[in-house]
Formats: sequence, structure tokens, C-alpha cells
Amino acid sequence: MTDGPRADGDLNPAMRPRSRDLRTQQTEWAKAKTFLDKLKANPEDAEAALAVGKYYAASRGNWEHALPLFAKSTQAALEQARK
Repeated sequence: MTDGPRADGDLNPAMRPRSRDLRTQQTEWAKAKTFLDKLKANPEDAEAALAVGKYYAASRGNWEHALPLFAKSTQAALEQARK
């Protein structure tokens, strides 16, 4: 066993896709966290509500959390997200 992070090439081939999925989830969470912090500071921030709602819906499949956030976002923000 080696110390420190390992490259995907060192993983069992069956684990490589999961490793990539975890890195993607970490990246998506890092982006959403910025907006979540903004939303905590200002619960009426429509842009932040939309971004966090999209994270919960698309990345986590958690529509129960996403829908109230979408309701806080403006029509213009929803139109922009649709594009």
C-alpha cells in the first residue's frame, strides 16, 4: 500500500468510473457551496436560490429541497437556466 493520493490508473478498473463520479460531485458541491453561503446570508437571493436548487435537483436528485428554492428564484433567472 502506498501513502498519499493515487492516480486512477492504480485503481481496480471497476472503480475508475466511481472515482471520476466522486471528483465530479466534489467539484459540483464546491460551486454550490458558494451559492449556499450567499443564500444563508440573504435568503431572498434569487440567483443563489436558483444555483442551489439546480444542484439539489440535478446533482442530488433531491426535488424536495430544489422546488422551494426554484420558487424563490425570479422568472428571469429560470429563463436563463432554461437556455
